Amino acid sequence: MKRYLVRGVFASVFLMVFACDSIARAQEETRFVPGQIIIKFKPSAVKTDKAALQASLSATAKQRFESIGAELWEIGDVSVPNAIARYKNDPRVEFVEPNYIVHTNDIFPNDPRFSDLWGLHNTGQQNGVADADIDAPEAWSMGTGGTVLVGVIDTGVDWHHPELAANIYTNPGEIPDNDTDDDNGHGTHVSGTIAAIGNNEIGVVGVCWSARILPLKFLDEYGYGSTSDAIRAVEYATKMGVRLTSNSWGGGGYSTALRTAIEEAGNRGILFIAAA
Repeated sequence: MKRYLVRGVFASVFLMVFACDSIARAQEETRFVPGQIIIKFKPSAVKTDKAALQASLSATAKQRFESIGAELWEIGDVSVPNAIARYKNDPRVEFVEPNYIVHTNDIFPNDPRFSDLWGLHNTGQQNGVADADIDAPEAWSMGTGGTVLVGVIDTGVDWHHPELAANIYTNPGEIPDNDTDDDNGHGTHVSGTIAAIGNNEIGVVGVCWSARILPLKFLDEYGYGSTSDAIRAVEYATKMGVRLTSNSWGGGGYSTALRTAIEEAGNRGILFIAAA
């Protein structure tokens, strides 16, 4: 009888923690950049409509997202919620939304040993389930991967890391040494999971030993960024012709602008891989 009571107590504690976590996440989802909105006008709207609406919000256009036809506005005395409430149903406006704050989903350990990478090859280490993995060694027996270009939209990448340096893609058209270095560590970890060099007797190994990593930094040292910067990263990745993007971040509210940017990338054959 006590055994079932103890199980019931653990279940109750779990549900309480889950409920508190859900509330915290729900509260966190309302975070956005103060004084900024993302707005797109309908094709039927004329320049005078845009000018009138912009004047009513004392707004300044900060960025334009060419692929989706939307803009990032810095607004004046009106609060973001009031601005959205005022114009979300306006017949001239296709959508208007906050510039939500997004962030990394998880904190990953800095573990240099392949034997601990149970997701790649699980032997039951750490009391896990043997073979609950992606069968990486079995796949590597057929090939260790090509030079597919992967956009890592994250906190940046340590360009000089010995496990990644040879696999970093550099755009020759950019400013020399204009590095998107990683001041958080998350983007470097993700990149290592994707493309850490294999069979070199140091560190760990990625899934694809020779994939090219295009670092796209939009999250800061604390792992936080904005929807507008996420859109710019997706647009840049699309422009550079990556085959897929890694997006190990989440939070914020539902963004039509970000969804549209992702769909536009998809229309060009680019996969958007999101964290679970």
